[in-house]
This record gives sequence, C-alpha cells and structure tokens, in this order.
Amino acid sequence: MPRARLYLPIVTTTGDLIPNVSVDIFEPGSTSHIAETLYSGPSGASSYSQPFTVSDGRLSVYLDQPRRVRVGATPPGQAQFFVNDIDIGFQADLVVHTAATAMRITDAPSGAGEVL
Repeated sequence: MPRARLYLPIVTTTGDLIPNVSVDIFEPGSTSHIAETLYSGPSGASSYSQPFTVSDGRLSVYLDQPRRVRVGATPPGQAQFFVNDIDIGFQADLVVHTAATAMRITDAPSGAGEVL
C-alpha cells in the first residue's frame, strides 16, 4: 500500500535551503507531536523519532495515511517557526502522452522522469 508523503523544502526568505534544521511534526494548531510513525521512505521500516534533523533542508517524510499537520522548524541558533495546516497526501505518478512517446514524471528523489 502506498504511503502519504510530505515534501517541504525549508528555506530562508531569499529561497536558500536551510541545512541542519530540527523538525517537529505536530497536530494541527498545537505543539503536540502526531502519534503516527514518521517513515523515512516510501517502503520499509526505517523511521524518525521526533524531533529529527534535516541535514540538507529538504523535509521528506512518509505516513501510512493522509492527514493534516503543523510543521515546526528550528534552524541552527534560531527560534522555531511554524508552517500550519499542511495536507499530507498520496502522490501519484503523472503520465504524459505525446504522439511519439510517453513520459512518466514521478516523485523520485532525483526528480528525474523517465521516458517510456
């Protein structure tokens, strides 16, 4: 069964990724952690304990079911800030057909699609 995915780049006001940011996934409108398991990938048992560090500034976490959350992010040496009411959902592949080929655009970590 597919997992719901949250992908959220954590950036400065100028759009630069913030490395080594500490992240919490909360219930909407609160500072209580969600009870669901936060998986590190679309399959397997590897998971995160809260809070966890996002080394490259790209938050990517999977849940068993879609839901709404509040994300707390704490950049190194700074105060925590919040992103409210994020809907985590299933991500489907998008297939684009042209006269000659079909291209599959996926949520692959590399961001690259594949030509079929």
